[in-house]
Amino acid sequence: MGSKEKVLVVVPTTAGRLSLLKEVLDSVYLNQDKFDITTVIVKNGTFPNDEYYDFDLGYDVIKTESHPGGNIPVAFNKSLEYLTDEFDWWLYQEDDLVITTENWMEHAISTYKSLPKCGAVGIRLHGGMRQYNPQEQYTIESLNVRDKNTFEVYWSDGIM
Repeated sequence: MGSKEKVLVVVPTTAGRLSLLKEVLDSVYLNQDKFDITTVIVKNGTFPNDEYYDFDLGYDVIKTESHPGGNIPVAFNKSLEYLTDEFDWWLYQEDDLVITTENWMEHAISTYKSLPKCGAVGIRLHGGMRQYNPQEQYTIESLNVRDKNTFEVYWSDGIM
């Protein structure tokens, strides 16, 4: 059997919900049987550094930060400092999107491979999904709702 493809996963975060970020990483590392995964967490907000660096995310990840906070392109650029020729893929992952689909990373990468002019793979919640947020105008009974800002969605479409 050949070696696994290597994926550099970048997760920009404000670091305000570190327990949820750990769940996100659980969903990322469910793919480690098929991929060799390295994750860079880029703090891009004003959350206290000591809490961010001391919080155990449960995985051997690279924690770093970018400035100014709230600037996602700056966080992406910071993560690119870790991208070397050893990696086959660079994958963007939202810090609050837990993906429960089995083999989701394999599906995302196969989608990337099927698009000849696609330049990056990223997994994100489609902006319009907020219309299904139970704190707003909708309540869909089958959605799992943890709190007013943490809820299940039916789909995500974010290959970028």
